[in-house]
Amino acid sequence: MKKYIFQTDSIASFCHKIRWNKNFSYWEIQTKIVIIKGKYFNQKKKQWQNCSWCFATNLRQSLYLISKYKQRWQIETDFRVHDEARIKSKSNGPIIRYFYFLTSLVLVANWESNRILHPEICFKKYLKFIEQKFMKDTITWFFINCFEYAER
Repeated sequence: MKKYIFQTDSIASFCHKIRWNKNFSYWEIQTKIVIIKGKYFNQKKKQWQNCSWCFATNLRQSLYLISKYKQRWQIETDFRVHDEARIKSKSNGPIIRYFYFLTSLVLVANWESNRILHPEICFKKYLKFIEQKFMKDTITWFFINCFEYAER
């Protein structure tokens, strides 16, 4: 990829051959590598920075690839994020598993809405915050109810 990036001024495509052997057979496949050079705004450093987008694709070379692949990666990222929220259960009951699935969807949707105000908080950090808040509130509720019960 570095070789292709070095050869590119703004946008270019290259025919790339991959060759490997397995079980005493040689395989060769050809793919198209598209390199697009541009700039993006780095939120942390508050400045524009150079970048190179590299795609192995069968699509035509164009700036459209950047938005198309951002959409594709967002779908992959959403599945990965949802897997982090999945509640592990050994239950075979479909109702219980469905409840856990819906709970994880609510957590992801709530995180997405909170990202409007706090875009810097990643999903794992958000889950830890929710867990700590839940544990703190649960312990507080438990002690309050224990003391009320003891006073009776």
